[in-house]
Amino acid sequence: MADLDNALKMTYQEVGRSCGAIEDFRAKLLGLLPLASGTGIFLLLNGSSNDLVRKPFILAPIGLFGCFITLGLAVLESRLQRRNGSLIQAGKWIEEKSLKLPGPFMLRAPTNSIGNRLAASIIYPAVFSAWLFVAVFALLPGSWWPAVIVTPLFLVSACLAEVYQSCSMNEDFRSNTLITSRADWKLDQ
Repeated sequence: MADLDNALKMTYQEVGRSCGAIEDFRAKLLGLLPLASGTGIFLLLNGSSNDLVRKPFILAPIGLFGCFITLGLAVLESRLQRRNGSLIQAGKWIEEKSLKLPGPFMLRAPTNSIGNRLAASIIYPAVFSAWLFVAVFALLPGSWWPAVIVTPLFLVSACLAEVYQSCSMNEDFRSNTLITSRADWKLDQ
């Protein structure tokens, strides 16, 4: 039994470390992505309109590249959110079943729509839209069409990102609850 307690304690420590590392990485990513993208876009578009008219075949691919990188990072963010949610559920289970006292996982504020999830739902569509603006602006320089195209796209994609994240969080909660009940059943027998 002592070996099981030691294994649970080591697992609990690793869950805590992993959860902290994921949250730290996500916070840095959410902070640095708009800063780096904003700086890059400013430097790309900083110049006279004559320079921009001559660069459409450079700016359009750069804008599309920025869009794809942002989409990839948004997918990574979604994966990290799900992984972190699973780690939190595991930490709660260990606190409840083994430690028999509330710890940082059980005392954690309940997940709601305010926080990292909402920030991600705003930041990724905003950065994607900014890079898309660069691509469209390169093809239609000096026109107001890029803003007309990108602004509604940002609003729709931000709403869709929030809906997707809400649905995936609810699905993760249901699946984690099911896994926890199975683990309880196996441990009790």
